[in-house]
Amino acid sequence: MMKDEQKWFVAWSQFEALHRHPPERWNEAAVADYNSLLTELERAAGGHNLANFRVSDSELRHTVTGGRPQTHSGLPGKKHYSKVRTCNSQAMVRKLDGVAMYFSNYRASPADAPHNHHGFQIPNDRL
Repeated sequence: MMKDEQKWFVAWSQFEALHRHPPERWNEAAVADYNSLLTELERAAGGHNLANFRVSDSELRHTVTGGRPQTHSGLPGKKHYSKVRTCNSQAMVRKLDGVAMYFSNYRASPADAPHNHHGFQIPNDRL
C-alpha cells in the first residue's frame, strides 16, 4: 500500500510523462528534475529506496564539441568540450525503464500474477 495515494498519483503521473516523453538531451537540469522526481516517488511510496536508479554526479560529463588534430609540425591536438554536462541517453532510458519495471512488479501481487516459463512474474501491463 502506498503511504500517500494523492502524492503517489501525482508523482507517478509525472514520472510516466517523463518516461513517455524524455528530453532530447539529458543535461544537468533534466537530470536534477529526474532525481527530484525519484525523491517524490520515495516519499509517496513510503519505504522504497530508489537509489539504484538515481543519476550520480559522476555520470554527468562534458561532451566533445570540436577540436583540431595534431599538426604536421608536432603541435598537439586539442579538444573542445561543452559547457553543460550531460548524461548518456541510453543510460537514462535504462533507468526510466528500471523504475517503471520496479513499481510494475511491486504492484503485481505474486499470488495473482501469471509467471513465464522461467518462473518470473510477468507485469500486468505486459499481458
